[in-house]
Amino acid sequence: IEEIDIDSERKKTPDAEITSRGRTARRGLLGALQWLTTQTMPQVLVEVTLLKSEECQATLTTLQNANKLLRRITRVGGTVLRVRKISEELCLVIWSDASWANRIDGSSTGGGILGICGVSFLKGIRGPVTLSSWASKRLKRVVRSSLGAEVQGINDIADEGYLTGLSMWAFSGGQF
Repeated sequence: IEEIDIDSERKKTPDAEITSRGRTARRGLLGALQWLTTQTMPQVLVEVTLLKSEECQATLTTLQNANKLLRRITRVGGTVLRVRKISEELCLVIWSDASWANRIDGSSTGGGILGICGVSFLKGIRGPVTLSSWASKRLKRVVRSSLGAEVQGINDIADEGYLTGLSMWAFSGGQF
């Protein structure tokens, strides 16, 4: 993935609108970063999602922020995701969070992580958790409060949790 080339003269006006070439380059860079983060880097997915939300109002600063994120990801390197052996009955755990009206257009962002672990985890006993999925995205409905964003965010990841749980039940021969 390559950085977006920004002319040094244009860097002097960070609030200037970007050209059509810059807009195309930005879409390409953020598309590549989104693929990378949805596959292997959940820790930076929200930053990519927020940069993508600036599409209509993108400025040179937006391009520079996309380049900075790419440099940081390149420095950090890839993330190792491990599938861990769990020697007890399995369960699903969900973590969710949301931010109310945090996007440039006033909409909200929600995200969540779905993990598979042993039932002892529910009793507070530390153990391995294998990440099954993660997401960060603009919430579909406009809400009037932080609580509304939180409820919508947890509802989205809970739907995926139900589907994953049903799949686990089916793969285990209907015994969960």
